[in-house]
Amino acid sequence: MGDAAVQTEPAAAAGASWGGNGELVGGITADASVAAAAAVAVPDADAAERDAELAEAWVAMAEKDEQLDALRVDLEALRAKLQAATAAAEGRAGGPDGAAEGCAWGTDASGAVDGRARMAEAAEQLDEARAALAASQRETADAREAAAKAAQEAEAASRSLSVEMEGRLEDVRAAYQAASRQLDSAAAECEALMRQRSELRSQLQQSTADADRAKAQLAEAAAQLDAARAQTAGG
Repeated sequence: MGDAAVQTEPAAAAGASWGGNGELVGGITADASVAAAAAVAVPDADAAERDAELAEAWVAMAEKDEQLDALRVDLEALRAKLQAATAAAEGRAGGPDGAAEGCAWGTDASGAVDGRARMAEAAEQLDEARAALAASQRETADAREAAAKAAQEAEAASRSLSVEMEGRLEDVRAAYQAASRQLDSAAAECEALMRQRSELRSQLQQSTADADRAKAQLAEAAAQLDAARAQTAGG
């Protein structure tokens, strides 16, 4: 655009010396400005929507990561509980100490049956936690894949927008260059008209002077004719 602005400066300077022809030049400049503004007006609604989708994907992935961390904590707790139940069951089988440890888990006097049931329940909960963890990992992977895909689409859209904007800028440059050429042509035509006007004014002034001289000569001739008539009538 800077090139176009530089090219229009001579025409603008010529317009300042036209004296009353600014309306013509102003019309051309306004048309070029409107064309330029229309060329660079690019709606960014699609880009904003893609950015929003990308942000939502990242938020979803962060939420899945939090859920995954919580499931890992639950899994560790269940694993510790299962290990404690296993140790309690083994202790019962080994003697009174094991039975006392089994009572801590709320078993009956022998502690064997209830300990096995609790160990099976803990194992079942551990399997459920593992399944939930695997599902969360899959969902997190899907969320990451969606985020990566959205990022790729945003990058592709950005490249496409850059190419489109470059093309529009080229159109604007061409429009300004055309307007500059029109201004230069209009300036040349106006200067030619001013020269013709100056020549016509000089011719008109010369014709007026000739007419004044002719009138003076005619008046002088009329005066001489009147004097001759008076002399003739007196004689």
